[in-house]
Amino acid sequence: MAPEHVRKEFWPDFAQASGVFSLGEVLDGDIQYVSQYTQVLDSILDCPAFYLLMWAFTNASGDLSQLANIVQAEQSAYKHGVFITGALLENADNPRFQTFQTDQALVMNDAMTWPFFGCVRPTFLPSMFRYADNASIPGKLH
Repeated sequence: MAPEHVRKEFWPDFAQASGVFSLGEVLDGDIQYVSQYTQVLDSILDCPAFYLLMWAFTNASGDLSQLANIVQAEQSAYKHGVFITGALLENADNPRFQTFQTDQALVMNDAMTWPFFGCVRPTFLPSMFRYADNASIPGKLH
């Protein structure tokens, strides 16, 4: 369940009582909206950068400088800055990245390096490392 489907007040007490590190996915590109969840969770997946990353690597006019701009904006908007967020290139709610970009050199050598060289924690799904014919089916990640 995504954190925005549960009252925000629930998360801090839940994480403390269960003794777990809380990581949530707020699937939205609006930094101000997503930043609210950095106040109540230990970490979030970097969905605002996810949308820009998809655009930057699947569009001939993709602009990588926009990724730098969003990291700066997130750094000041998020409670613990951007370092505590988890980078993602794919998730189960959207078609796989390879649906939009079929050039495997670009996928493996460029797009998949962002989580390692960005200012965030790398977060990967096992299926990202292999090409799949069913890439356009959300949830079909294995």
